[in-house]
Formats: sequence, structure tokens, C-alpha cells
Amino acid sequence: MSGEHQTWSVDSTAYLRNLDQEDLRAECIAVHYQSAPKKTERGTSIGLRFPTLIVAGYVEKPREVADKIAAILNAHWSEDDATTPPARSYADGVEDAAKWHDDEAAKARESERSAQLLGFWDRMAHQQKLAAFHTTSAKNLRLLSQGGKA
Repeated sequence: MSGEHQTWSVDSTAYLRNLDQEDLRAECIAVHYQSAPKKTERGTSIGLRFPTLIVAGYVEKPREVADKIAAILNAHWSEDDATTPPARSYADGVEDAAKWHDDEAAKARESERSAQLLGFWDRMAHQQKLAAFHTTSAKNLRLLSQGGKA
């Protein structure tokens, strides 16, 4: 590999997963992030390198998986703001979550109607509670995104 900076790299880390004896002795592989060095008036500023993605101990070949992930990230990563897609706003994410809850509430109400027609009363009661939960969750998310109290 050339001397070109790689934002994403793979290495072991001391991160502790489950703290059982086998896990404490096992090598823990992670994908690490480090921003590119930046020239400043006083020299070169080198960013902190830290693990951002810990590969689960269940993975058969953790280093190979991490290498593939790092390669994908490096191929698509840009620290140049002009080419980096704009970040979504917090409100967009909250609205997406609220819409998901709306959809889940609609599914629960449909399932509730089916259970009622078939006489599955326990199932119907469960679906009523599920629909109420999702409806309330969507309402609360929208209130929170507007600065209200849920």
C-alpha cells in the first residue's frame, strides 16, 4: 500500500465485548476511523484514531470481514464537504420514525379486524394494544420534534 491516507483501517482493539473468560482472551477486531492529516499554521494536525465498528465474536473470519467493510468505506468516503452528501436533519429522521409507527399502527388495526372476524379475541386485544402503542409513539415523536412535551 502506498503512503496515501486511509480514513478507515482494520486492527485489533482492547474493547471488551461480553467479559467472559474466552472473550477476554480472544482478539477483538475493529474498523477504525482516522480523519486525514490537515496542514495548519503550526504544522500538521493528525486526528485521533479510534474503533468505530467492533466485529462480533460470532463472525468466523473477523479480520476478512472488517477488511471488506473498511475497503467499501474507503471507496465511498469523502471528507471533502463539497462531495459529501448533506446530512439529513434530525426532524427528517424523527418524521421517518413517526411514519414507520403510523404504518405499524395501520397493520395492527388491519390484523385486529381480521382477528375480530375470526373470533380470536385474545389476538384482537393484543392488536388493539399494539395499534395504540404505535399511534401514541408516532404522536409523541411528532410532538418532540416540534419541541413539545410527549
